[in-house]
Amino acid sequence: MNDNLRQRIVQMYHDLPLAEHLERWKTYELVSKNYWWSGMTIFIKKYIIGCNMCQQMKNHLQQPFEPLICNKVSNKPWEIITTDLITQLPESNNYNAIYVIVNRLTKRAHFIPINNQFLSKNMAQLLYNRIYPLHILLL
Repeated sequence: MNDNLRQRIVQMYHDLPLAEHLERWKTYELVSKNYWWSGMTIFIKKYIIGCNMCQQMKNHLQQPFEPLICNKVSNKPWEIITTDLITQLPESNNYNAIYVIVNRLTKRAHFIPINNQFLSKNMAQLLYNRIYPLHILLL
């Protein structure tokens, strides 16, 4: 018996609307009433693991996630900032990326041109040299 025939047999007992996508052992029980082949248990297990409908309807028994914690809301401008990098831009004046610093409260942003060889220590240096002096009085 070839795999295509085996698959059609399991499909007949597992996928039909009357079968309701039974779990592995119930499908095995139904198939084994009329058919048997070597490795049938493993074949049925693999078939059901690959069944898209069964995977979508499967109950997940993991513990629920912890409740989400809201981000801190700042009271003063430039108390909380976010940073991001925009990379793989066409080169212009030896720059091919942009370092973006955004104030979370006011949404004011600074855009600093950089190149791809930019390191995290360079990010800290730019924050300290170019952003911090502009907003020190606000803190």
